[in-house]
Amino acid sequence: MSRWRITQSPSDGWNTIDTLITNFPGSLTAADVSREDHLIATVIRLYLPYRKNKARDFVGHPSQDLRRLKNDFELIHTHRKGPFIVAGDLNDEHHVIPAPLSELGANGTRLVDPFAGMSPKTFEQDWLSRRQFTLDYLYLSESLAGRVVSKRGGITDFPTAFGISDHAPLLVEAKI
Repeated sequence: MSRWRITQSPSDGWNTIDTLITNFPGSLTAADVSREDHLIATVIRLYLPYRKNKARDFVGHPSQDLRRLKNDFELIHTHRKGPFIVAGDLNDEHHVIPAPLSELGANGTRLVDPFAGMSPKTFEQDWLSRRQFTLDYLYLSESLAGRVVSKRGGITDFPTAFGISDHAPLLVEAKI
């Protein structure tokens, strides 16, 4: 039986990283996933909301925040060196891996989209007219992408998801 360990502050320097950007309203969480002291991946979870002022006017866009986080991604990449899994609600449709995420990586850590060409619809707008969008993403380092054995995602693969949440999941299974 395999033992899995998820840590956010291992003793090898992760807790000495400089302070990450704190002036945006979303969230960036990073954690290592290990098995028997072998690093499987550093997982970066993102949530990038639309911003509104007190008058409820839009004042910021999630893609702006993604660009503002570039230095944080580079800092995490420098300290962890991969492989990486980046997943989250980016609240914008991307047809390719967005910069600055696409600019990261070397030696098998460059990110790829296991759902490329599929565009699973993960969000349904329920105001005005009902429309579905791809707003959630899961990117893997090349070294992990080659181990993918199955993938499912969006409302097509999870037809009851919108009864539980306003977002449908993405699921990738890999042989580690």
